[in-house]
Amino acid sequence: MNSEKLGLNAAEKAFIMAIPIAGAIIFYFLPSLLLLIKKIPFLSDNQLINFIAGLESGWVHWLLAGIGLVAGALFSAYIYTEILKIEVDGNHIVIDIHDMKSEVYRSDIESIFKEGKMLVITDNAGLELLRETTDYPPGRLKDTFQKYHYPWTDHDPRSAQFFEWVTDHENLSERANDILYNRRQAKRDDEEKRVRNLRQDLMEIGIVVKDKNGRQYVRIADRR
Repeated sequence: MNSEKLGLNAAEKAFIMAIPIAGAIIFYFLPSLLLLIKKIPFLSDNQLINFIAGLESGWVHWLLAGIGLVAGALFSAYIYTEILKIEVDGNHIVIDIHDMKSEVYRSDIESIFKEGKMLVITDNAGLELLRETTDYPPGRLKDTFQKYHYPWTDHDPRSAQFFEWVTDHENLSERANDILYNRRQAKRDDEEKRVRNLRQDLMEIGIVVKDKNGRQYVRIADRR
């Protein structure tokens, strides 16, 4: 079956490929760099800096380069898992992000749109199956999804249903308010994985959440 992939763009590919090389180069010259750092008065007596800066053997430089290469490769692999990659065909969409893959069938999709930098996919009950960052422009996304007859829209058809959350919101259950409170705290603490998990907890009780200007906005899905 024919399909189209929207993965890493050229800039992202170049960046990911350059990280291990940059890591190897930086680590190779690390002793020389630390010799310069030693000239900073409050760092001149640092034992670790003095030890590494004193390593002059050729094999040590290559060993450090190898360490930098491996560290860079691991970092590149992590970045790769955090970039949204999708494959579209006439039957379903394969979503690959955060080191997880999932499938969404076309018959289950109500709308697809881009909101700011976020690509959003909603199901027939209004729940969001995807809300992730992508650098692909709306035009490219629109052409790809419409090519396979997916319901692309230029804006969120349910945007008017969102309202700003405040503590103990009267239109939400106690559980929903607790999750939203914890999610706000996780956002403030930059705990992105916990933020995603709490968003999923909200989805399970029919609450859709998005962030705007540091505030949480929610709507209640149809749950038909």
